[in-house]
Amino acid sequence: MIDFSKAFNHVDHPTLLAKLNKLDLPPHAINWIISYLSGRSQILKCEGQLSANAKINTSIVQGSGIGPMLFVVMI
Repeated sequence: MIDFSKAFNHVDHPTLLAKLNKLDLPPHAINWIISYLSGRSQILKCEGQLSANAKINTSIVQGSGIGPMLFVVMI
């Protein structure tokens, strides 16, 4: 068996976009995906303290509708 539980956390955006470009998708679809993946960040709250804002550039949103399709393109 293979555990894919953390697989969505290790998707490199430039590599994914290169693979999407090879699929010959319309430019507006590629631009929408770039917008979807860009500018994301996260903050951790632990015992009432907030961490610094960290930019996310190697993951896909889990639970999203497009996430599984992007993961399949990546693998």
